Amino acid sequence: MAAKSSIPTEIEEWIIKMIDSCTTVQQVVKCRKLIDLYIKKLSNETELSWQIRSHIRGNLINYYKEAKLKLIRN
Repeated sequence: MAAKSSIPTEIEEWIIKMIDSCTTVQQVVKCRKLIDLYIKKLSNETELSWQIRSHIRGNLINYYKEAKLKLIRN
């Protein structure tokens, strides 16, 4: 499944859907690599302010951590 948008909020929503579809911790860990790649792409965006990039990064990483913890507890 591939993201077909270049709008940051749509890509963020797509990554969250990918995390939600994970059924194992290993899958969630792979999503972290996806998050890291997206954050690297965002760092090259000059149109977005540092605060917006930081906010997106924080949201995705927190969502990742919560999903991983939820799977570990189950």
